[in-house]
Parts: sequence; structure tokens; C-alpha cells
Amino acid sequence: IDVAYGGELVAHVSRIYSEKTGKSWTPALVSNERLSNHEILSLASACRVFAGMRLHSLIITAQSGTPVVGLVYAPKVKSFLYQLNTPEFAVSLATLTPESLYGNMLDALANVDKLRETQQAVVRDLRMKAEESATFLRTTLGVQSILRNDEATNKVVNG
Repeated sequence: IDVAYGGELVAHVSRIYSEKTGKSWTPALVSNERLSNHEILSLASACRVFAGMRLHSLIITAQSGTPVVGLVYAPKVKSFLYQLNTPEFAVSLATLTPESLYGNMLDALANVDKLRETQQAVVRDLRMKAEESATFLRTTLGVQSILRNDEATNKVVNG
């Protein structure tokens, strides 16, 4: 969620959860200003469901295998949820309330296995297409491999 107003939304959702369940819970607010993509990927993979506003946070999370709920601030976020075959989990900011977000998260959690299965089928297909594109590029350029920057070690390695 965008940090500009995410803190307020997180506080409201936490309050609603406490009122409805009698339990305490504070959703995590993740910012790429403080965390690297690898750290965000690690956190996302530990979640049962992830609600995100920014497209790249949704992409990173989907890559981790965690189901995503998109808070739609721009058409690209809505398009990504449609591409994942889960348009019902594209939540418009125009109609978003803490109560509606809470309801959407409950729906996602109630259907987490089906949501994961549906989204991961698309993610696997996208990975395969990316690999095919890399193979095509190597063949077209006549190179054995394409150098990539290994983000884990920051060393250039053959990919």
C-alpha cells in the first residue's frame, strides 16, 4: 500500500479485525524505501495473502507464490489482476474503505488455495514465455549466454 496513506488504512483494518474477532493483529506496511526487492520477496513469500497497490510489489509477490489482491490506483494494476485470471481481487481505490478491504482479504483467505492455484498457473506461463524470449534473443544475437547481474552477490555471471 502506498506509504502516503497506507498507515491510516492499516490502522483502520487492524481496528476492524479486532472488533470482529476480539483478537489483536496489525497488518504489515512494506515500503521499498526501506527494503530491497529481495527483502520484499522474502517477506511476501511468508504471507498467506498480500494486498498491494504498486504493480511491482504485486509482481514480486506473485513471483514468490503468494496470492495477491490488487488495490487499483492505475489501469496497469487492474490489468495485472485480470492477467492473473482473478479480476474479482482487483479492488478499486475509488470505492475502497477499510471495511471493504477487510472483506476482500477475508474472501481471499477463504479461497487462498484456489486463488494461489489460479494465479500461479499464469505466473508459470509468464516465466516460460520469458525463458522463450531469452532463448530467442540468444539465438538471434548468436551468443551462448546473456550476461546478467546476479542481485544476490552483485557479481556479473553467465545466465
